[in-house]
Amino acid sequence: MIMWITALVLVALTIGVGYRQGATRAAFSFLGLLAGAMLAVPVGPMFDWFFPLIGFKQPMAAKFGGPILAFFVVSWVFKAIGSFVHRKVDYFYRYQRDDATRAVWEVMHRRVGACVGALNGTVYFLAFALLVAVFGYFTIQTGAAESNSKVLSFLGKSAEDLQRTGMDKAVAPFNPAAEKYFDFADIAGLIFHNRALVDRLYQYPVFAAMAEEPVYREMGADKELQGMIKGQASLNEILANPKVAEVVSNSDIATRVLELDFNDLRQYLETGKSEKYAQEKILGRWAYDETSTLLLNKKLKPEVPASRWFLMKNELTQRFDNSVFTAFYDNKAKLVLATNLDGKASPLQAVPARGLRPGGAPGAAPVAITVTNFVPLWFFTNATYSALGKWSGTAPNYFVTLGNKNGTSTAEGKLLADQMAFGFEGRALVYRRIAD
Repeated sequence: MIMWITALVLVALTIGVGYRQGATRAAFSFLGLLAGAMLAVPVGPMFDWFFPLIGFKQPMAAKFGGPILAFFVVSWVFKAIGSFVHRKVDYFYRYQRDDATRAVWEVMHRRVGACVGALNGTVYFLAFALLVAVFGYFTIQTGAAESNSKVLSFLGKSAEDLQRTGMDKAVAPFNPAAEKYFDFADIAGLIFHNRALVDRLYQYPVFAAMAEEPVYREMGADKELQGMIKGQASLNEILANPKVAEVVSNSDIATRVLELDFNDLRQYLETGKSEKYAQEKILGRWAYDETSTLLLNKKLKPEVPASRWFLMKNELTQRFDNSVFTAFYDNKAKLVLATNLDGKASPLQAVPARGLRPGGAPGAAPVAITVTNFVPLWFFTNATYSALGKWSGTAPNYFVTLGNKNGTSTAEGKLLADQMAFGFEGRALVYRRIAD
């Protein structure tokens, strides 16, 4: 009933206003409303400068607020013109016509004004219904109609009523919102009602690369926020979080999100596969494959003596354990070692020395552990660090360039099925794809 009540109230009010103002001003108001509706979208970008001045720096505020502001500005211009013409006409009938003619004209003028006012009310209602159709679609998808916010709740319930009454079909041909807006709303609704998809969303190539930025790392490290996102918190509660508010208000981030291929993103969320990035087999996260790494190094260096192989094996087993290689969609790459091994040199082993028996008599057995020497467990004793770099090429042959404090080097990478092999600091490493 919300929409029917709104329609009746608006029409009744504009009939009264039209009767009071007269046909001239009511007609110009009607023309202004029509002109505003037609010019709202093309003229809207002219008012983009206005929203940052009042604190709305998000690009979405200008995209949606610009046409609304243009609609009212154009209609107000016509109202001003109508007031000027009305004074001229009223002056003519008041001072240049006899009283009988003026009286008849005033009655006719008011009654026609009331009729035109009904048309104005219809246009106002269609404009209101259009706003409800645009913004209400997002609130319905994200369950905001049931939120504690009175504005969002009213908007959501109005949108639901608009659909129930079938009025959404009347305003659908005039809907100025881009297709991307509805795709974004669909994705937001899909994630909101299926919170388990949040982890998959984080692995989408574009978001995986964005996650390297400080603002996203802080969000990922905030356990309370992650609990809200993956729990049952309402959209209003999530948006109220300071870190989320900072991201939403960041115009650069919002612009990058709007540039996403939403159809591909939705397919990825639903199936776990992205057609757009499927051709780049290297993209994604890769976990260290210890067994395959040992076999590959043994194959590459079959002549290595057993004593030396023992040290190499220890290094490959321990130094790169739990390391992760990530290839991003923008050709960036990252190799992250386990925290307890990043930047650490070879662990050293204490060897007991020969000692003396009590009383000073020499003996073969030690009586106490006295460190006299250190023996490295690895072949190399220099520290190694996590590395950043880039990748290039196409499957199955890639080039991986990684650099850290030890320098930068490029190695040829080979991708076979779900395994990726490349060189790093003199060692051949094999990584296995981590499922999204």
